[in-house]
Amino acid sequence: MRPFSAGLRDRLAGAIRPFLLLVCGVLGAAALLNAQIYASRTNLFEMFFKDATESIIIQFKDGDIFIYSTLEIGRVTVDPAQMVDHLVRQKGKKLSDIIQITHNHFSEQGFTREDEAFCRYLEERGFTGDFCIYHTQSKKVETKKEKGGE
Repeated sequence: MRPFSAGLRDRLAGAIRPFLLLVCGVLGAAALLNAQIYASRTNLFEMFFKDATESIIIQFKDGDIFIYSTLEIGRVTVDPAQMVDHLVRQKGKKLSDIIQITHNHFSEQGFTREDEAFCRYLEERGFTGDFCIYHTQSKKVETKKEKGGE
């Protein structure tokens, strides 16, 4: 049997593509049509928490990300009132639109009293998302809810 020419193969592929998508599904059709599928992996926390300082990452529903840091090693002394002022009054954000707040620790210590107070301050002003600690050494994320917090 003679193979199809490249032009004929492309025309046939274009004509039967909708049928293949319907019958085989997207991945099956892609494989039949020799389409390339690209996948990549990255870790948001490893990208942002690579310095020797502690920071806070705030992720909003609309995709905006704000990063706060005092560039201190072993702690981050961001005043929650200043942060709320910056987000709400200066940037027009709502605390209820925050999906997740993540703060890094270099030790496996978990939530400190300061972390708990910071989260409570934000919750009293409308924050309902996840409050997390990213452990830089183990690369594990711990949420306040996992520790029994509400």
